[in-house]
Parts: sequence; structure tokens; C-alpha cells
Amino acid sequence: MKCPTCGREIGRTNRFCAGCGAPVSSRTLTARPNHRMLAGIGAFLFLAVGFGLAQLRGSSAAHPPWNGAAPARLPAQARPVDSTVLAIAEQFDCPCGTCRDPLATCACEQQNGAVEVKQFIAHKLAEGHPKSHIVELVNQKYGGLKEAGSRAAIPERILCIGGKT
Repeated sequence: MKCPTCGREIGRTNRFCAGCGAPVSSRTLTARPNHRMLAGIGAFLFLAVGFGLAQLRGSSAAHPPWNGAAPARLPAQARPVDSTVLAIAEQFDCPCGTCRDPLATCACEQQNGAVEVKQFIAHKLAEGHPKSHIVELVNQKYGGLKEAGSRAAIPERILCIGGKT
């Protein structure tokens, strides 16, 4: 314990401070919180909460890198399909193995079906792959590429609705 007058350490059985002679009551000798320790705990908690919030914010703001796994399937009404995805999909038939419909118009949700392939195309577009490379990637992973004579060339820049690329 410390003397409230001079700050010197006082033993529990002392009635007077050995440094300044001030009388010490039993109330003075009650334990007081260690302010340095409390400040350290507070700083640690502040940093831990701040780091945790930064991690949560970072994980929702940035997309995780593509790991090659099939994209998560979304309900049909939540799947945006833009004109670039459809332009690439026009070159393929659905590779699910049961339907053989054109990929651009098919909504097959089977494994390796139209929904999965269109999500794969959209993800590769978001990663910045050139459209010709995406065609190769889709054909390597899923197959279903239409005959060369029936494919139209895809320009590398396709305007989406509203004039944005």
C-alpha cells in the first residue's frame, strides 16, 4: 500500500508512514486499483475491438481471391446476368449433361449446369480476364463449346445497359 501523502510504500501493520510520519488509518490501507494495469487492459481491449472491426470490415469490403471452387449458388432472382456474361455464354451449350440447351438461355441448376457456368464467367470477368481467355477457361473446365462456324466473335469491350463497360 502507498501513503496518500508522500506515496511511499507502507506495510499493512504500520500506523504511521515511515517516510513522512503521516498517520495511516485502516481506510487508507484498503487496496486501490492499479491505474497502470487498468490503462493497459483498456488499451488492449480497445486495440482488440478495433482489430476485430477492421477484420470484419475488410472481409466484407474486399472479395476473397478466386480459389477455383464452384461459386455459391444464388436464387434465380438474385443472380444478375449482364450482357457480357450472356455474350460469352452464347458460344456454349449447357454442359450439365442432361439438357443441351444454349447456355445463354438455360437456367439449369444442376452441377456443372448453366447457373454455375454463368457465375464462373461473371467471376472471371470481375477478375479482369480477357473474354477470349474466359472462353478457353470455360471450355477447359466445363466443355460445351459450340462448333466454330456457329460462334460469333466477341468484341473485347461490350457495352452494358446504360453505356458502361
